[in-house]
Amino acid sequence: KLEFDDSAATAIVRQFSFTTGKATPQGGVLNTVKGYWNFDKGNLEASVGRDLHYLDNSVVNLYEFGTTGQGAFAAIPHINGKPAKVIHIPYTGGTDAQDPTSKKLGLLMNHGIAPNGGGTKVNQWTMVMDVHWGDAFRIGFGGVFRTTNLGGPGDADMFWNATTRSYGKSCCSAYAGVDPAHTHARNEWARVVFTVDLAATPRVVGKYINGFKHSTTVTGNGDALDSRFSLPPEFTLFEDSDDNERTECYVNAMQIREGRMSDADIAALGGPDANGIP
Repeated sequence: KLEFDDSAATAIVRQFSFTTGKATPQGGVLNTVKGYWNFDKGNLEASVGRDLHYLDNSVVNLYEFGTTGQGAFAAIPHINGKPAKVIHIPYTGGTDAQDPTSKKLGLLMNHGIAPNGGGTKVNQWTMVMDVHWGDAFRIGFGGVFRTTNLGGPGDADMFWNATTRSYGKSCCSAYAGVDPAHTHARNEWARVVFTVDLAATPRVVGKYINGFKHSTTVTGNGDALDSRFSLPPEFTLFEDSDDNERTECYVNAMQIREGRMSDADIAALGGPDANGIP
């Protein structure tokens, strides 16, 4: 911001904004934050980018916003000892894999990133989230994001696995191999990062917990440009609408960036923070 008086003593104010960073082949800036949501206002409003939306507005009443350690969130731990503003995404249906209400639960993200990596979809991207998986019915899996066959019910394309305490997809991103010292257990906050580069050789689908790398290996039908790990213009979060492989969760902040973040940059992000994601 620049403020000065001209020769006629008239006050002049000029404001400038710019972003620095490495350039992408498309002429953009690598790892630019394209979307950021922290739920501080008790809604789905974006701090950067476009607002999130509910998958189905008929079940909006089932979501809750609040502060850890208070009211309905009294049993939810603070983040590093500090209260955090969070959204609760519930579980419904009990043991019914075809519970009709469950099929309506989830969030929609319109990320605003242009296709990249030489494909027709977003093949180079990073998503960061501070998340806590809850206790309701102690479901074994939690759908994280879904990018394929969005026209109807379907399986998530990335899951949290309660048994291995890691993230993956059976077809093409293994749950196994996570460092036992750096897992994501139920009822614990963690900063989880997914970073993807389907134009790289070899291709990369990276999963990180509190800055520590689990794996970047992708196989099967995920190992291709524009595969299930690329992004269409809009995709879903915390949804699995074919057999209710969902776990209730609490989210403090989420961020999506253009391009793949490096191991060093992800390590620097560290663990969850009640103040959000830098």
